[in-house]
Formats: sequence, C-alpha cells, structure tokens
Amino acid sequence: MIELMSGLFSSPLEDKIETIKELYPRISNEEATKQHIILPILNGLWWEVDNPQEVYPEKQTRNKKRPDYTLIVDGKPVAFLEAKSAKTSIIGRRGVVAKYARQLMEYCFEEGVALGILTNGIQWGC
Repeated sequence: MIELMSGLFSSPLEDKIETIKELYPRISNEEATKQHIILPILNGLWWEVDNPQEVYPEKQTRNKKRPDYTLIVDGKPVAFLEAKSAKTSIIGRRGVVAKYARQLMEYCFEEGVALGILTNGIQWGC
C-alpha cells in the first residue's frame, strides 16, 4: 500500500532530482552544473532563483572575490554557495578537498557569513 501511494505525494524537489539523474551524464562543465543541477535544487528548496534579492550570482565581496551564489534573507547574506563541475569531486579520502574549502571559507570570513556551501550538484558540503 505504501509503495502505491508514494508516487501520489512526490515533492517538487523529488521531481527535480529525478530529472537531474537523467541529465547528469550530459553535464560536463561548471556552468552547465549550475544551470541544470544546482539552480533547480535551490528552486526545489523554495529559493527564488530568479530573484537577485534571494539568490545573487557572482555578488562581489569586499575583497573583490565572487562566490558563485550569495543566498540572501531580509537583505542580508546568509550563505555563500561555491559550485564546481559535476565531474569534479569535492570530497576526497580525507573529507572536503582543502583548496575548495579554503576558497569558500575566505568568502565567509571576509563577509562574516556563517554558512558556506560547497557543491558539484551531486555532492554537497557545508
């Protein structure tokens, strides 16, 4: 009974994940990863990806650096998201790849933002 009903109540995020699974083999660079994997996931998590007052791409920091996305609530940055290509592993044998983590931490420390999100669209780390 539960198996039969599970399809009746799929969330928008579940639908997006199914689409991403189909697209993944054709995603070959960072820009395609952002457009076809990351933004649909953010949208499925109820972020208004078309609203720069919520999701701002390449918003310049004080030190002239540009995280891929700044997530904003009530006019204040609450998280930076750094994207890598879906074909780039962000998690190695010892955890998150250090050079990517450092890049993200620089953005966060410079701006006093507590949350940094690193993703290749498939692997996600904070």
